[in-house]
Amino acid sequence: MILVLFFVVLILFLFAKYISQRPKNFPPGPPSYPLIGGILSLPESDVHLAQEDWAHQYGHLVGVMTGPSAMLFIHGAPYVQEALKKAEFQGRPRTVDITERSYGKNLGIFFAEGRRWQVSRKFTVKFNRSFGIENMENILQLEMDELVQKLSGSSERGHVYEVKELFSELAVNTMWTILSGQRCTTQDKRIKVLLDNLSLAFRSGRPGAGAMTMLLTVIPQLRRFHTGIQTQRKGTYLLQEFFRESIRAHQATLDAANPRDFYDAFLIEAQNARNTGVDTDMWTEEDLITISLDIFSASYESVNSTICFTLLYMILYPDVQTKLQQELDQQLGSTRPTLADKQRLHYVQAVIHEVFRINTIAPIVAPHRCTEDTTFQNYFIPKDTVIFMSIWSLLHDKQIWDEPSKFKPERFLDTERKFDLKNVQLNFINFGLGRRVCAGDQIASNIMFLFVASFFQKYTVLQDPNSASLPSTKAMPGFTTSPLPFRALIKERTE
Repeated sequence: MILVLFFVVLILFLFAKYISQRPKNFPPGPPSYPLIGGILSLPESDVHLAQEDWAHQYGHLVGVMTGPSAMLFIHGAPYVQEALKKAEFQGRPRTVDITERSYGKNLGIFFAEGRRWQVSRKFTVKFNRSFGIENMENILQLEMDELVQKLSGSSERGHVYEVKELFSELAVNTMWTILSGQRCTTQDKRIKVLLDNLSLAFRSGRPGAGAMTMLLTVIPQLRRFHTGIQTQRKGTYLLQEFFRESIRAHQATLDAANPRDFYDAFLIEAQNARNTGVDTDMWTEEDLITISLDIFSASYESVNSTICFTLLYMILYPDVQTKLQQELDQQLGSTRPTLADKQRLHYVQAVIHEVFRINTIAPIVAPHRCTEDTTFQNYFIPKDTVIFMSIWSLLHDKQIWDEPSKFKPERFLDTERKFDLKNVQLNFINFGLGRRVCAGDQIASNIMFLFVASFFQKYTVLQDPNSASLPSTKAMPGFTTSPLPFRALIKERTE
């Protein structure tokens, strides 16, 4: 009996060791143990910083086995750029986290793949282009007018505000107006609950990274005991129902001859698909809800966090703020900024791009999946390997950026002090690259330009006089980065 038990244990051990075995010519990485592989080596947060350490130890490509599954971490500008464009790396993993937010189906833009992803992304890009500069400017001008009303107490003496809370309404309304043609207010308790849950979801770390995350993926039954995941589930459900309510209101009032917003445009395409019998299964309510979740959640968090980081760096570098305001005064005076002013507001553009670069709102792009066995940099990469690529390493590469840890907007100006578009096109990859580049990259850039130009034309931001220290540039880890909470003194500029 003991001998039988010994052989059973031995067979189980050898099997566990076999399934955790590193494939031949797979990139080097942390030690792999039977059954669990290298799970214990995975970082729970700040994956981009862990990747930098791994790059020194193992190289720019790091392979990690998680039981029978494989992960590939890619660090360094040339390797990330090549990987982002590689056709076999354009898939998405189907983890429990991802499938739960899309009704267990292949829906949306961020995590879908195949024909459905192509159709959804093509429609979104087409809408972004047709939405028009004038519409975008009108929305931002309305939100800036609302912000001015909110800041009406900020006289020459100024007033202290909690920064993220102050700008959350502008961030949420900009994208919600584009989606639904409606505004909402953070005074609405339901909206506040939605945004709080959304922020929690983005602060929960990278999908697929970390020992606990992997354990919950392998044994999803444990998720019911994880309070953070239950809160995220609740937040996702609340958002889905919020979108559903607006979508059905649009269906009841739809006028195909006069589309008002993203929802109308989608519903019109759905009608056309039914009439022609083409792709009829790709224009469902669940499709639209999941696309809304993708666009709204990513846009709100990234826009709000980038606005907060912009104010933070203007507090830390008052000379940069002064130069920015001098350019606005010289080029615009009191004239309201428009997107056409990008052509002459060179320093404003440089400041925005430097905030994007040094902060790197998404240090690791959303995880990719290898769709078939392939080779990369002379290594074998098996099908279904989950791939994490560090955009942070590209935007902080010392071979490309002089003193990358320093805030220097001038790096985006050429010898004539004009915005160096060539440098940006060659080296600045903040929203991804290749087929998976962010569908809303241009909208995000336009929002930031109009906000920065409009806000600093009217206001100056300073350190909170009641705080003994300057705000920290250290970011809260998560799916996207966000500054630690801070308060700022905002003063109205005088003539």
